Amino acid sequence: MYDFWSSVLLGTSRYKGRPMAKHFPLPIRAEHFRQWLALFCASVDELFIGPKAEDAKARAHSIGTMFEHRMTPNPLSLQ
Repeated sequence: MYDFWSSVLLGTSRYKGRPMAKHFPLPIRAEHFRQWLALFCASVDELFIGPKAEDAKARAHSIGTMFEHRMTPNPLSLQ
């Protein structure tokens, strides 16, 4: 997690994995992403201030939205 967020927020390139692949086997639904985002933002607000903190929350929102979308089965899919 440290390496992932260091790469996302600071451009360190420390994270070399595929985060989406790690989430597919988990029983995660939309409400889990909303809860994660609420907890993430509350933690950032409690511990940090400034532009980088706001960037962290914005990126977390984007990442959570994308993960949620990719992990939600499409009822129109042929599979």
